[in-house]
Amino acid sequence: TGGGNSAAPSPGAGFDVAGRIGFPDHHRFSAAELSVLTKQAARENARLICTEKDFMRLPEVIRADVLTLPVAMRINDPDGLKQRLMSVIN
Repeated sequence: TGGGNSAAPSPGAGFDVAGRIGFPDHHRFSAAELSVLTKQAARENARLICTEKDFMRLPEVIRADVLTLPVAMRINDPDGLKQRLMSVIN
């Protein structure tokens, strides 16, 4: 069970995903949403997991029960990206 938009652990990450619930980027979790997520994780005997960025928006009281998933971006075509950025800037 977790939050985030399109980020998902890859197969072979070392754990099983019990469920996935997506939220929009920059979502501010309400107390009611956090309660539902916590209860669902407990029913599944699972841990909540979210990105490091989303973790920082969680209330301190729930952070001890949430694991973080580091997310990194890899650019396959750095020259192509540079050209696109330069065309927008110029």
